[in-house]
Amino acid sequence: MDFKQRYELAENGDFQIKVKGAVTKTAIAKLNEDKLPKHLINYSQLIINKPNGNEWVSPISHLVTSNVAITEDSTDNDIEYTVAINFEKLAKAYYYIVE
Repeated sequence: MDFKQRYELAENGDFQIKVKGAVTKTAIAKLNEDKLPKHLINYSQLIINKPNGNEWVSPISHLVTSNVAITEDSTDNDIEYTVAINFEKLAKAYYYIVE
């Protein structure tokens, strides 16, 4: 897929529904972990409290499609894996945390 195709996939409503599901599942799992940094707690709560995703789904969808293994045929598990391994990066970016 070229950049234009990746952009179009990230903005596709059906794809974003899959991303919302993966992000929500990851946020719930994070909140079940012990000793989370405050930014991860806050970010997970933001996701759970705003399930329509209006303020967060587009940036996360673009992050997911930046993985070259992700295509329109990717499974829910592929999308979930991509979200899970990048969740802390997303939380840090949302809160402008630089280390």
